[in-house]
Amino acid sequence: MGIFGWLRKKPESPPLSNEDIAKIKAEGGIKGLIDALPYADHPPDPPFAAHNTAAQALAMIGVSAVEPLLAVLATHEDPRARTGAAEALGHIGDGRAVVPLILALQDRDDRVRARAASALGSVGDERAIEPLKVAAGRDRCGQVRSYATGSLVRIGLQAGNR
Repeated sequence: MGIFGWLRKKPESPPLSNEDIAKIKAEGGIKGLIDALPYADHPPDPPFAAHNTAAQALAMIGVSAVEPLLAVLATHEDPRARTGAAEALGHIGDGRAVVPLILALQDRDDRVRARAASALGSVGDERAIEPLKVAAGRDRCGQVRSYATGSLVRIGLQAGNR
């Protein structure tokens, strides 16, 4: 079926199952999912939410996807790929993503900065507090400021539960 066949799920379809993820890993693996990340805005076959489904699948794969996602976040030319990488890293919640996500708060693309701000709240690491405060107070994009504020609240709540 190929990686894009697995990602062509209609919006009303159930989320990817563990069986779907196992088949994706066998057919295209993490590289195939990474390659699908940039297709958010111009899908080849509407309705086709490859970006969201690829990010979801990478998140479900978990820690073995972290290193390739960090590389995408740091170096990929397409902001849609960097956005998807930040989203997946937030869902995985691995502490290795904290510093790269903090750096992504300086990305030139608003969507990447917004996803990085949201992802930092999901990871919940206190190292993100100061950079999120700066983003919440100074970023030119309202969505980034909003996500940064929400992440500060989530990190504070998580810290209170420790």
